Amino acid sequence: MTVTLSIGHKALVQETFQQVLPISHTFVTVFYDQLFEAVPETKSLFKTGMDFQRPKFVAMLLTIVTGLDHFETLTPNLQELAKRHIRYRVKAEYYSAAGNALLKALAVVLGKAFTPEAHVAWAAVYDVIATICVEAAYPSDAQANKPTIELSEE
Repeated sequence: MTVTLSIGHKALVQETFQQVLPISHTFVTVFYDQLFEAVPETKSLFKTGMDFQRPKFVAMLLTIVTGLDHFETLTPNLQELAKRHIRYRVKAEYYSAAGNALLKALAVVLGKAFTPEAHVAWAAVYDVIATICVEAAYPSDAQANKPTIELSEE
């Protein structure tokens, strides 16, 4: 797979994520609220509870965001992460809902700092990451379940 992201996308995602880190607890809470509202069945996937899951999610995002400059190292890690998620009963179609929840959570916690350009950058990065994950975990139906992210004009 050839991964193409602009340097501007990577830089904008890395810059805005630095603004999220100090308010990561709020960000993760909003993210999961959005995800559970969109796909209520996903709530049952978290057997260990959200207090355990929140820091893991932030750590995973930090790894991804800092790894954008080194896709050759990041890609195998994403593929393994996706394969592990199969054991947790994650379905391919959840990736689109997670992407939309991510964008909504960023918009909520960053407010005006989540510019239209930042929205497009995050959507592009998420699309690449989700595609890598879906292709690794669900190779037989990857095209049918290719994640789609809503781009809003906000």
